[in-house]
Amino acid sequence: MNFVLVLAILTAPLAADEPQGTTVEVFRCNFDEAADQNFDAWPDGWARRRASGYPLFLPIRIVSVAADANTADTASTPSRALRLTLDGGAAAIYSPRVPISPLFSYRLTGELRTQGLAADVAYYSLTFFDADGRVLETHQSPALTRQDNWAPATIGPILPASTDAYTVAIGLHLHPREPLLQDLEGHAEFRSIGLERLPRVQLAANQPTHFFTSPENIEVTCDVSGVLTPDPLVTFTLEDIQGRALATEQVTLSPKKLVTDHTLLPAVRDARRAGVEQPLAAGATDLATPQAPETVRGFAGEAKWKLPLTDYGFYRVRAVLADGGAATVQRRISLAVARPLQAADDGEFGWSLPQADTTLSLNQLVPLLGDVGLHWLKFPMWFAHDDLERSERLAWFTERISAHGINLIGVLDQPPPTVRQTLGAADKLPIATVFAEAPLWKPAVDPVMMRLTLKVQWWQLGGDDDLS
Repeated sequence: MNFVLVLAILTAPLAADEPQGTTVEVFRCNFDEAADQNFDAWPDGWARRRASGYPLFLPIRIVSVAADANTADTASTPSRALRLTLDGGAAAIYSPRVPISPLFSYRLTGELRTQGLAADVAYYSLTFFDADGRVLETHQSPALTRQDNWAPATIGPILPASTDAYTVAIGLHLHPREPLLQDLEGHAEFRSIGLERLPRVQLAANQPTHFFTSPENIEVTCDVSGVLTPDPLVTFTLEDIQGRALATEQVTLSPKKLVTDHTLLPAVRDARRAGVEQPLAAGATDLATPQAPETVRGFAGEAKWKLPLTDYGFYRVRAVLADGGAATVQRRISLAVARPLQAADDGEFGWSLPQADTTLSLNQLVPLLGDVGLHWLKFPMWFAHDDLERSERLAWFTERISAHGINLIGVLDQPPPTVRQTLGAADKLPIATVFAEAPLWKPAVDPVMMRLTLKVQWWQLGGDDDLS
Protein backbone atom coordinates (compact mmCIF):
# COMPACT_ATOMS: atom_id res chain seq x y z
CA MET A 1 0.00 0.00 0.00
CA ASN A 2 1.25 3.51 -0.82
CA PHE A 3 1.65 5.02 2.64
CA VAL A 4 2.23 8.56 1.30
CA LEU A 5 -1.22 8.31 -0.29
CA VAL A 6 -2.59 6.91 2.96
CA LEU A 7 -1.27 9.91 4.91
CA ALA A 8 -2.77 12.37 2.42
CA ILE A 9 -6.15 10.67 2.73
CA LEU A 10 -6.19 10.17 6.48
CA THR A 11 -5.08 13.68 7.42
CA ALA A 12 -7.42 15.45 4.97
CA PRO A 13 -10.87 16.66 6.07
CA LEU A 14 -13.40 13.86 6.06
CA ALA A 15 -15.37 13.49 2.86
CA ALA A 16 -19.04 14.38 2.99
CA ASP A 17 -21.73 14.01 0.37
CA GLU A 18 -24.00 16.93 -0.37
CA PRO A 19 -27.06 16.53 1.85
CA GLN A 20 -30.29 16.07 -0.05
CA GLY A 21 -33.68 16.91 1.39
CA THR A 22 -34.32 17.43 5.10
CA THR A 23 -33.56 21.13 4.66
CA VAL A 24 -35.26 24.14 6.17
CA GLU A 25 -34.65 27.60 4.73
CA VAL A 26 -33.88 30.04 7.56
CA PHE A 27 -32.99 33.11 5.48
CA ARG A 28 -33.81 34.31 1.97
CA CYS A 29 -33.00 37.55 0.17
CA ASN A 30 -33.75 38.25 -3.49
CA PHE A 31 -33.28 42.04 -3.06
CA ASP A 32 -36.89 42.53 -4.10
CA GLU A 33 -39.47 44.85 -2.53
CA ALA A 34 -39.65 42.68 0.59
CA ALA A 35 -35.94 43.39 1.19
CA ASP A 36 -36.26 47.15 0.49
CA GLN A 37 -39.52 48.30 2.03
CA ASN A 38 -38.52 51.98 2.15
CA PHE A 39 -37.45 51.96 -1.53
CA ASP A 40 -34.01 53.47 -0.93
CA ALA A 41 -32.15 50.82 -3.01
CA TRP A 42 -30.47 49.55 0.17
CA PRO A 43 -31.39 46.15 1.66
CA ASP A 44 -33.16 46.64 4.98
CA GLY A 45 -31.08 45.65 8.01
CA TRP A 46 -27.83 45.15 6.09
CA ALA A 47 -24.63 46.96 7.13
CA ARG A 48 -21.56 47.83 5.06
CA ARG A 49 -18.03 47.34 6.31
CA ARG A 50 -16.43 50.55 7.55
CA ALA A 51 -12.66 50.24 7.69
CA SER A 52 -9.42 51.46 6.19
CA GLY A 53 -9.37 50.57 2.52
CA TYR A 54 -13.16 50.39 2.35
CA PRO A 55 -14.19 53.92 1.24
CA LEU A 56 -17.79 54.85 1.96
CA PHE A 57 -18.18 56.60 -1.40
CA LEU A 58 -18.15 53.30 -3.30
CA PRO A 59 -21.74 52.70 -4.49
CA ILE A 60 -23.60 49.72 -3.01
CA ARG A 61 -27.21 49.56 -4.18
CA ILE A 62 -30.01 47.33 -5.40
CA VAL A 63 -30.33 47.36 -9.20
CA SER A 64 -32.59 45.78 -11.78
CA VAL A 65 -30.85 43.06 -13.79
CA ALA A 66 -31.66 41.20 -16.96
CA ALA A 67 -31.14 37.50 -17.51
CA ASP A 68 -27.95 36.28 -19.16
CA ALA A 69 -27.97 35.90 -22.91
CA ASN A 70 -27.77 32.12 -22.52
CA THR A 71 -30.40 31.93 -19.76
CA ALA A 72 -34.15 31.90 -20.28
CA ASP A 73 -35.81 34.81 -18.48
CA THR A 74 -38.52 33.06 -16.46
CA ALA A 75 -40.85 34.25 -13.74
CA SER A 76 -38.73 32.48 -11.13
CA THR A 77 -35.52 34.29 -12.14
CA PRO A 78 -34.79 37.20 -9.76
CA SER A 79 -35.03 40.56 -11.49
CA ARG A 80 -32.98 42.48 -8.93
CA ALA A 81 -29.53 42.13 -7.41
CA LEU A 82 -27.16 43.97 -5.11
CA ARG A 83 -24.34 45.70 -7.00
CA LEU A 84 -20.97 46.64 -5.45
CA THR A 85 -19.20 49.15 -7.70
CA LEU A 86 -15.49 49.97 -7.60
CA ASP A 87 -13.58 53.24 -7.85
CA GLY A 88 -10.44 51.84 -6.29
CA GLY A 89 -10.52 50.40 -2.77
CA ALA A 90 -12.81 47.58 -1.62
CA ALA A 91 -16.40 47.07 -0.53
CA ALA A 92 -18.25 44.59 1.68
CA ILE A 93 -21.74 44.37 3.12
CA TYR A 94 -23.20 42.02 5.73
CA SER A 95 -26.69 40.67 6.30
CA PRO A 96 -28.52 40.85 9.62
CA ARG A 97 -27.16 38.18 11.94
CA VAL A 98 -29.34 35.09 11.72
CA PRO A 99 -29.89 32.99 14.89
CA ILE A 100 -28.58 29.43 14.54
CA SER A 101 -28.47 26.27 16.62
CA PRO A 102 -25.56 23.88 17.28
CA LEU A 103 -28.05 21.07 16.55
CA PHE A 104 -27.77 21.75 12.81
CA SER A 105 -25.35 22.33 9.94
CA TYR A 106 -25.81 25.22 7.51
CA ARG A 107 -25.40 25.80 3.79
CA LEU A 108 -25.34 29.10 1.88
CA THR A 109 -26.43 29.32 -1.74
CA GLY A 110 -26.42 32.33 -4.03
CA GLU A 111 -25.52 33.64 -7.45
CA LEU A 112 -22.74 35.97 -8.51
CA ARG A 113 -21.44 37.71 -11.63
CA THR A 114 -18.82 40.38 -12.33
CA GLN A 115 -18.02 42.94 -14.98
CA GLY A 116 -14.80 44.80 -15.75
CA LEU A 117 -12.67 43.11 -13.06
CA ALA A 118 -9.05 42.17 -13.63
CA ALA A 119 -7.33 42.40 -10.23
CA ASP A 120 -10.26 42.26 -7.77
CA VAL A 121 -12.19 39.21 -6.57
CA ALA A 122 -15.81 38.76 -5.50
CA TYR A 123 -17.19 36.09 -3.18
CA TYR A 124 -19.65 35.24 -0.39
CA SER A 125 -18.77 34.55 3.25
CA LEU A 126 -20.39 33.06 6.35
CA THR A 127 -19.21 34.41 9.72
CA PHE A 128 -20.27 32.67 12.94
CA PHE A 129 -20.58 34.54 16.26
CA ASP A 130 -21.00 33.52 19.88
CA ALA A 131 -23.73 34.95 22.15
CA ASP A 132 -21.60 38.00 22.96
CA GLY A 133 -20.99 38.89 19.31
CA ARG A 134 -17.41 37.59 19.15
CA VAL A 135 -16.31 36.12 15.84
CA LEU A 136 -15.73 32.35 16.04
CA GLU A 137 -14.98 31.36 12.44
CA THR A 138 -15.43 32.50 8.84
CA HIS A 139 -15.94 30.48 5.67
CA GLN A 140 -15.75 31.74 2.07
CA SER A 141 -17.03 30.67 -1.32
CA PRO A 142 -14.55 30.41 -4.22
CA ALA A 143 -13.37 33.88 -5.30
CA LEU A 144 -14.26 34.96 -8.84
CA THR A 145 -12.75 37.68 -11.03
CA ARG A 146 -13.98 37.25 -14.59
CA GLN A 147 -17.51 35.89 -14.45
CA ASP A 148 -19.71 37.53 -17.07
CA ASN A 149 -22.70 35.22 -16.58
CA TRP A 150 -24.51 34.34 -13.38
CA ALA A 151 -22.67 31.55 -11.57
CA PRO A 152 -23.86 29.59 -8.53
CA ALA A 153 -21.90 30.03 -5.29
CA THR A 154 -22.11 27.65 -2.34
CA ILE A 155 -20.62 27.47 1.13
CA GLY A 156 -21.03 24.31 3.12
CA PRO A 157 -22.75 22.48 4.55
CA ILE A 158 -20.80 23.89 7.50
CA LEU A 159 -20.67 22.27 10.91
CA PRO A 160 -19.60 25.13 13.21
CA ALA A 161 -16.46 24.01 15.01
CA SER A 162 -17.62 25.56 18.29
CA THR A 163 -20.83 24.68 20.10
CA ASP A 164 -20.88 28.35 21.16
CA ALA A 165 -21.97 29.34 17.65
CA TYR A 166 -25.04 31.53 18.19
CA THR A 167 -25.64 33.63 15.09
CA VAL A 168 -24.30 33.83 11.54
CA ALA A 169 -23.93 36.73 9.10
CA ILE A 170 -23.76 36.51 5.31
CA GLY A 171 -21.09 38.68 3.70
CA LEU A 172 -20.80 39.94 0.11
CA HIS A 173 -17.23 40.95 -0.76
CA LEU A 174 -15.37 42.77 -3.53
CA HIS A 175 -11.71 43.61 -2.95
CA PRO A 176 -8.25 43.47 -4.56
CA ARG A 177 -6.53 40.11 -4.75
CA GLU A 178 -3.21 41.84 -3.98
CA PRO A 179 -2.93 45.00 -1.83
CA LEU A 180 -0.83 46.93 -4.37
CA LEU A 181 -2.82 45.88 -7.43
CA GLN A 182 -6.48 46.90 -7.64
CA ASP A 183 -9.16 47.74 -10.18
CA LEU A 184 -10.23 51.37 -10.59
CA GLU A 185 -13.56 50.36 -12.09
CA GLY A 186 -15.85 47.38 -12.48
CA HIS A 187 -18.53 45.84 -10.31
CA ALA A 188 -19.91 42.61 -8.84
CA GLU A 189 -23.57 41.63 -8.50
CA PHE A 190 -25.11 39.22 -6.00
CA ARG A 191 -28.61 37.70 -5.94
CA SER A 192 -30.77 34.71 -4.91
CA ILE A 193 -29.21 34.38 -1.46
CA GLY A 194 -30.50 31.56 0.73
CA LEU A 195 -29.34 30.00 4.01
CA GLU A 196 -30.50 26.44 4.69
CA ARG A 197 -30.55 24.44 7.90
CA LEU A 198 -29.78 20.72 7.71
CA PRO A 199 -29.42 17.94 10.27
CA ARG A 200 -25.97 17.82 11.83
CA VAL A 201 -24.49 14.46 10.86
CA GLN A 202 -20.94 13.36 11.71
CA LEU A 203 -19.33 10.02 10.89
CA ALA A 204 -16.13 8.86 12.58
CA ALA A 205 -14.19 5.70 13.34
CA ASN A 206 -12.86 4.53 16.72
CA GLN A 207 -9.34 5.51 15.61
CA PRO A 208 -8.92 9.28 14.97
CA THR A 209 -6.41 8.72 12.15
CA HIS A 210 -8.69 6.16 10.43
CA PHE A 211 -5.55 4.02 10.03
CA PHE A 212 -5.70 0.51 11.53
CA THR A 213 -3.15 -2.27 11.80
CA SER A 214 -5.74 -5.01 12.25
CA PRO A 215 -9.15 -5.57 10.61
CA GLU A 216 -10.63 -6.60 13.95
CA ASN A 217 -12.66 -4.37 16.27
CA ILE A 218 -13.11 -1.47 13.85
CA GLU A 219 -16.24 0.48 14.70
CA VAL A 220 -17.82 3.57 13.16
CA THR A 221 -20.21 5.98 14.88
CA CYS A 222 -22.75 8.22 13.21
CA ASP A 223 -23.60 11.14 15.50
CA VAL A 224 -26.80 12.97 14.58
CA SER A 225 -28.75 15.97 15.86
CA GLY A 226 -31.51 18.16 14.51
CA VAL A 227 -33.56 15.31 13.04
CA LEU A 228 -37.25 16.16 12.90
CA THR A 229 -38.72 12.63 13.00
CA PRO A 230 -38.77 10.51 16.19
CA ASP A 231 -37.43 7.25 14.69
CA PRO A 232 -34.64 8.05 12.23
CA LEU A 233 -32.70 5.16 10.69
CA VAL A 234 -29.06 5.10 9.66
CA THR A 235 -28.01 2.75 6.86
CA PHE A 236 -24.32 1.86 6.93
CA THR A 237 -22.55 0.51 3.82
CA LEU A 238 -18.99 -0.82 3.63
CA GLU A 239 -17.30 -0.39 0.23
CA ASP A 240 -13.97 -1.51 -1.21
CA ILE A 241 -11.57 0.74 -3.09
CA GLN A 242 -13.55 0.25 -6.34
CA GLY A 243 -16.77 1.34 -4.64
CA ARG A 244 -18.31 -2.15 -4.55
CA ALA A 245 -20.62 -2.74 -1.57
CA LEU A 246 -19.22 -5.42 0.75
CA ALA A 247 -21.77 -5.23 3.58
CA THR A 248 -24.71 -3.12 4.71
CA GLU A 249 -26.70 -2.75 7.90
CA GLN A 250 -29.58 -0.55 9.07
CA VAL A 251 -29.40 0.82 12.63
CA THR A 252 -31.94 2.86 14.57
CA LEU A 253 -30.58 6.04 16.09
CA SER A 254 -30.05 5.52 19.81
CA PRO A 255 -30.55 6.89 22.39
CA LYS A 256 -33.48 8.77 20.94
CA LYS A 257 -34.21 11.98 22.79
CA LEU A 258 -36.02 15.20 22.04
CA VAL A 259 -33.76 18.23 22.30
CA THR A 260 -35.12 21.76 22.67
CA ASP A 261 -32.41 24.28 21.99
CA HIS A 262 -32.96 27.40 24.08
CA THR A 263 -29.58 28.91 23.17
CA LEU A 264 -31.33 30.92 20.47
CA LEU A 265 -32.88 33.32 23.01
CA PRO A 266 -30.29 36.12 23.12
CA ALA A 267 -30.34 38.86 25.72
CA VAL A 268 -31.12 42.35 24.51
CA ARG A 269 -27.88 44.05 23.57
CA ASP A 270 -26.63 46.92 21.51
CA ALA A 271 -25.42 45.19 18.34
CA ARG A 272 -23.49 48.26 17.21
CA ARG A 273 -21.58 48.41 20.51
CA ALA A 274 -20.80 44.70 20.23
CA GLY A 275 -19.50 45.34 16.74
CA VAL A 276 -17.05 47.95 18.02
CA GLU A 277 -15.74 45.65 20.74
CA GLN A 278 -15.44 42.63 18.44
CA PRO A 279 -15.55 43.60 14.76
CA LEU A 280 -16.99 41.34 12.14
CA ALA A 281 -13.66 41.36 10.37
CA ALA A 282 -10.38 43.12 10.96
CA GLY A 283 -11.10 46.82 10.91
CA ALA A 284 -14.89 46.55 10.72
CA THR A 285 -16.88 48.97 12.88
CA ASP A 286 -20.48 48.30 11.93
CA LEU A 287 -22.68 45.22 12.34
CA ALA A 288 -26.27 44.52 11.49
CA THR A 289 -28.75 43.74 14.28
CA PRO A 290 -29.63 40.05 14.75
CA GLN A 291 -32.99 38.82 13.59
CA ALA A 292 -35.67 37.73 16.06
CA PRO A 293 -34.68 34.46 17.81
CA GLU A 294 -36.46 31.14 17.61
CA THR A 295 -36.57 27.92 19.62
CA VAL A 296 -35.58 24.77 17.70
CA ARG A 297 -36.62 21.21 18.52
CA GLY A 298 -35.18 18.02 17.14
CA PHE A 299 -34.04 14.49 17.93
CA ALA A 300 -30.42 13.62 18.69
CA GLY A 301 -28.50 10.41 19.17
CA GLU A 302 -25.95 8.08 17.63
CA ALA A 303 -25.73 4.82 15.72
CA LYS A 304 -22.75 2.43 15.91
CA TRP A 305 -21.64 -0.32 13.55
CA LYS A 306 -18.81 -2.83 13.97
CA LEU A 307 -17.35 -3.42 10.52
CA PRO A 308 -17.41 -7.06 9.34
CA LEU A 309 -13.81 -6.93 8.09
CA THR A 310 -11.50 -9.92 7.83
CA ASP A 311 -8.73 -8.64 5.54
CA TYR A 312 -6.36 -5.72 5.05
CA GLY A 313 -7.09 -3.05 2.45
CA PHE A 314 -8.51 0.39 1.72
CA TYR A 315 -12.21 0.87 2.49
CA ARG A 316 -14.95 3.49 2.56
CA VAL A 317 -17.92 3.61 4.88
CA ARG A 318 -21.10 5.44 3.90
CA ALA A 319 -23.84 6.38 6.35
CA VAL A 320 -27.25 7.44 5.04
CA LEU A 321 -29.68 9.09 7.43
CA ALA A 322 -33.35 8.60 6.50
CA ASP A 323 -35.39 11.35 8.14
CA GLY A 324 -38.87 10.20 7.20
CA GLY A 325 -39.52 9.10 3.64
CA ALA A 326 -37.13 9.93 0.82
CA ALA A 327 -35.28 12.78 2.53
CA THR A 328 -31.70 11.74 3.24
CA VAL A 329 -28.35 13.05 4.43
CA GLN A 330 -25.17 11.14 3.58
CA ARG A 331 -21.66 11.09 5.02
CA ARG A 332 -18.60 9.08 3.96
CA ILE A 333 -15.21 8.35 5.49
CA SER A 334 -12.17 6.39 4.31
CA LEU A 335 -10.31 3.73 6.27
CA ALA A 336 -6.93 2.09 5.69
CA VAL A 337 -6.12 -1.29 7.24
CA ALA A 338 -2.50 -2.39 6.79
CA ARG A 339 0.04 -4.57 8.54
CA PRO A 340 2.45 -2.50 10.66
CA LEU A 341 5.83 -1.98 9.02
CA GLN A 342 9.14 -1.59 10.78
CA ALA A 343 11.68 0.77 9.24
CA ALA A 344 14.76 -0.83 7.74
CA ASP A 345 18.20 0.09 9.04
CA ASP A 346 18.64 2.61 6.24
CA GLY A 347 16.50 4.24 3.59
CA GLU A 348 15.91 7.50 1.77
CA PHE A 349 12.14 7.82 1.91
CA GLY A 350 9.98 9.59 4.47
CA TRP A 351 7.22 12.10 5.07
CA SER A 352 7.15 15.89 5.28
CA LEU A 353 4.47 17.32 7.57
CA PRO A 354 4.53 21.11 6.97
CA GLN A 355 1.34 21.65 8.99
CA ALA A 356 2.87 19.88 12.01
CA ASP A 357 0.16 18.70 14.42
CA THR A 358 -2.66 20.99 13.32
CA THR A 359 -4.69 18.07 11.93
CA LEU A 360 -3.53 15.22 14.14
CA SER A 361 -2.17 15.70 17.65
CA LEU A 362 1.34 14.63 18.57
CA ASN A 363 -0.15 11.77 20.61
CA GLN A 364 -2.00 10.56 17.51
CA LEU A 365 0.97 11.01 15.17
CA VAL A 366 3.44 8.92 17.17
CA PRO A 367 1.74 5.51 16.77
CA LEU A 368 0.82 6.26 13.15
CA LEU A 369 4.38 7.20 12.19
CA GLY A 370 5.72 4.15 13.99
CA ASP A 371 3.52 1.76 12.00
CA VAL A 372 4.26 2.86 8.42
CA GLY A 373 7.96 2.07 8.02
CA LEU A 374 9.38 5.60 7.77
CA HIS A 375 13.09 6.41 7.63
CA TRP A 376 12.85 10.21 7.70
CA LEU A 377 10.42 12.82 8.95
CA LYS A 378 10.45 16.58 8.33
CA PHE A 379 8.59 18.45 11.07
CA PRO A 380 8.31 22.17 12.01
CA MET A 381 10.19 22.82 15.26
CA TRP A 382 10.11 26.60 15.77
CA PHE A 383 8.46 27.68 19.01
CA ALA A 384 8.42 30.95 21.00
CA HIS A 385 11.04 31.35 23.72
CA ASP A 386 8.34 31.60 26.41
CA ASP A 387 6.22 28.68 25.14
CA LEU A 388 7.46 26.11 27.63
CA GLU A 389 4.57 23.74 27.01
CA ARG A 390 5.34 23.52 23.28
CA SER A 391 9.00 23.06 24.05
CA GLU A 392 8.28 20.09 26.32
CA ARG A 393 5.82 18.53 23.89
CA LEU A 394 8.29 18.70 20.99
CA ALA A 395 11.04 17.23 23.15
CA TRP A 396 8.71 14.35 24.06
CA PHE A 397 7.80 13.91 20.39
CA THR A 398 11.42 13.72 19.23
CA GLU A 399 12.19 11.03 21.81
CA ARG A 400 9.23 8.88 20.74
CA ILE A 401 10.09 9.27 17.05
CA SER A 402 13.70 8.31 17.69
CA ALA A 403 12.54 5.18 19.52
CA HIS A 404 10.83 4.08 16.29
CA GLY A 405 14.11 4.43 14.36
CA ILE A 406 12.96 7.51 12.43
CA ASN A 407 15.46 10.24 11.57
CA LEU A 408 13.88 13.59 12.40
CA ILE A 409 14.65 16.76 10.42
CA GLY A 410 13.68 19.92 12.30
CA VAL A 411 12.24 22.56 9.98
CA LEU A 412 12.68 26.26 10.76
CA ASP A 413 10.16 27.84 8.44
CA GLN A 414 7.57 30.33 9.69
CA PRO A 415 8.59 32.01 12.97
CA PRO A 416 6.22 32.18 15.94
CA PRO A 417 3.87 35.21 16.21
CA THR A 418 6.13 37.16 18.58
CA VAL A 419 9.02 37.00 16.09
CA ARG A 420 6.72 37.94 13.22
CA GLN A 421 5.73 41.07 15.12
CA THR A 422 9.39 41.95 15.54
CA LEU A 423 9.87 41.58 11.81
CA GLY A 424 6.76 43.67 11.17
CA ALA A 425 5.10 41.01 9.01
CA ALA A 426 1.66 39.44 9.09
CA ASP A 427 1.80 37.14 6.06
CA LYS A 428 4.04 34.23 5.15
CA LEU A 429 7.69 35.22 4.96
CA PRO A 430 10.43 33.78 2.70
CA ILE A 431 13.05 32.20 4.92
CA ALA A 432 15.78 34.39 3.37
CA THR A 433 13.94 37.44 4.72
CA VAL A 434 13.62 35.91 8.18
CA PHE A 435 17.35 35.15 8.41
CA ALA A 436 18.55 38.39 6.85
CA GLU A 437 19.59 40.03 10.15
CA ALA A 438 21.22 37.98 12.91
CA PRO A 439 20.26 40.38 15.75
CA LEU A 440 16.60 39.62 14.96
CA TRP A 441 16.59 35.89 14.28
CA LYS A 442 19.32 34.65 16.61
CA PRO A 443 17.44 35.37 19.90
CA ALA A 444 14.41 33.58 18.43
CA VAL A 445 16.34 30.50 17.31
CA ASP A 446 18.63 30.07 20.34
CA PRO A 447 15.89 28.61 22.64
CA VAL A 448 15.01 26.01 19.99
CA MET A 449 18.64 25.01 19.52
CA MET A 450 19.34 24.82 23.25
CA ARG A 451 16.33 22.58 23.84
CA LEU A 452 16.43 20.26 20.84
CA THR A 453 19.89 20.06 19.24
CA LEU A 454 20.88 17.06 21.39
CA LYS A 455 17.78 15.23 20.11
CA VAL A 456 17.57 16.51 16.50
CA GLN A 457 20.69 16.11 14.35
CA TRP A 458 19.38 17.47 11.02
CA TRP A 459 17.81 20.87 10.36
CA GLN A 460 16.25 22.55 7.33
CA LEU A 461 15.83 26.29 6.78
CA GLY A 462 12.52 27.08 5.05
CA GLY A 463 9.70 24.86 3.83
CA ASP A 464 10.01 22.45 0.92
CA ASP A 465 8.45 25.00 -1.45
CA ASP A 466 10.59 27.96 -0.28
CA LEU A 467 13.36 28.59 -2.86
CA SER A 468 14.58 31.86 -1.33
